[in-house]
Amino acid sequence: MRKTVQALSLLIFTAFFLLATYRLPDWLPADLYLRIDPLLGLNALLASREMIGRVLWSLILIGATLAVGRFFCAYVCPLGAAIDGFDFLLFRKVRRAALRTDSTLRRWKYGLLVIFFAAAATGVSLVYFMDPIALLTRFYAFFLYPLLITVANILLDLLRPLFQGLGWVGLAHQHNPQPVFYMTAVTLLIFGAVIALNRLAPRFWCRYLCPLGALLSLISPLGVFRRRVSPECDLCMVCRKGCPMGAIGEDPFKTVSADCIQCRECAGICPQKAISYPASFSGVGEYSGPDLSRRGFVYSVGGGLTLGFLSLRTPFTSLQGRRQLIRPPGALPETAFLRTCIRCGECMKSCITNTLQPSLWESGFSGLWTPKLELRMAACEPNCNVCGKVCPTQAIRSLSMGLAKLSPWQDTQAPFFNSSATCTLGSRAGLAATSAPVLPCCS
Repeated sequence: MRKTVQALSLLIFTAFFLLATYRLPDWLPADLYLRIDPLLGLNALLASREMIGRVLWSLILIGATLAVGRFFCAYVCPLGAAIDGFDFLLFRKVRRAALRTDSTLRRWKYGLLVIFFAAAATGVSLVYFMDPIALLTRFYAFFLYPLLITVANILLDLLRPLFQGLGWVGLAHQHNPQPVFYMTAVTLLIFGAVIALNRLAPRFWCRYLCPLGALLSLISPLGVFRRRVSPECDLCMVCRKGCPMGAIGEDPFKTVSADCIQCRECAGICPQKAISYPASFSGVGEYSGPDLSRRGFVYSVGGGLTLGFLSLRTPFTSLQGRRQLIRPPGALPETAFLRTCIRCGECMKSCITNTLQPSLWESGFSGLWTPKLELRMAACEPNCNVCGKVCPTQAIRSLSMGLAKLSPWQDTQAPFFNSSATCTLGSRAGLAATSAPVLPCCS
């Protein structure tokens, strides 16, 4: 059941990603998974200090976690599904001993969560480095999607003689534009490291590093579905060995509720069928708060504030302004844009001309991976506004399309914009009607 739901969720995530194209209808939220991510939403709100309408979608996941528990990591998270899939393919026959530093490693995700929120308080967004939905979306956008287009074009070239012989003219001349992105190798290395860590422990990323999991674990023990062990338990400890999150301690009757992801793996492998997950409003189960000491909390806050302060004063900051950095149409002013953008790569994937590329140091460390217009690649398509449609934090606003009426000036060709946002070229004596072409523009 769980694996089926996981596969379905990953398929839906992939389908939404592929639908983020020029023909995307206004009513379809192709960035749905990014919108319901409360870590991205809260970080964007804190960094920008403004209300963002699309962030309110994350209340759905927060409410569901409060009611059910930390089910998202086991059933819905697409990165969790990818981790489990690669774990089955690569490490299912590997014997992994329990990590001696397990209790110390569990504090990392809470420390990272505090660091990201502390940095956001200074106006610097860093959560994109490790948020699971943003990380997987970048991997899809910068590596998997270009690879898919490459494979599709190779197959078309191989089958082209067959299509010509069958008279399928459309397929015989079909060719998909090949997208190319900067920082593809870096994105692949990061994703590869997340998968490779499974060699040390099942779901290593989810157990010790995921900041979204840490945020959900703070409220998940309040859910009504909790693990219960009946007296038929014979202390075989099979459940403890099979728990992918290590949420069962030395006593199999107790559960670390914050780390339990409601996967019910223990119930499925229990030989005595002594484990169940009934709805309970009592205190059944063990409530555990963040596994972070007071000293660790202070260090994490200090580290986040320091990172936020240094991000605005790195040696790369001097590069700002030396190069003409052009943001996508509808982007917020630069300071607000850097605070709000989550670097998911959704806008860059959906750009039909492959003009949007990830930034390196052009806007300093705080601008890493933000989208820029690389006009050497191609021109920005004037009829397209899909990048604003798929931006989950509205760092790029969704612009409506308008019309620009052009008419000649007598002694100058400088355009000006009137109060109705209609671009007009006219004469100083008056704006006479002409047969000049009408061009689209963003109003």
